[in-house]
Amino acid sequence: MRIITKTITLPVDGSPTEFRLTKLDAFSGVCLLQTMRRYQPENEESLDSLLNRIFDSLLQSELRSLMVMCLNAVEVQLPAGWQPVLIGEDWGWPDLQYNTRACMALTFQEIIWTLHDFFDESASSCPPES
Repeated sequence: MRIITKTITLPVDGSPTEFRLTKLDAFSGVCLLQTMRRYQPENEESLDSLLNRIFDSLLQSELRSLMVMCLNAVEVQLPAGWQPVLIGEDWGWPDLQYNTRACMALTFQEIIWTLHDFFDESASSCPPES
């Protein structure tokens, strides 16, 4: 059976918070891979370096679209259960609305989780599956 979800812990406002990432579907994954390949040089480099270059190079509209796509595949563990972080372009968990650092970290982790099969395992700083 294919594993498409992964639980990670990231700090949000100083507290460890559990998130569940769900791999993007195949169509979204191909679009994501196409974006990544536009910025990948001929020589090997780490996935983290590639992600940083992509974030630096994308137009604001492209970056927003990428973040919305990724954050729609992330849920947060709350006392009542798993809650979507973003639903469309609306915040499912408003605590993240003004937390740029956490949103960027979740976007990076979602990209890494979705595309980890395309990159050398040593190139990723993605936490192990739980």
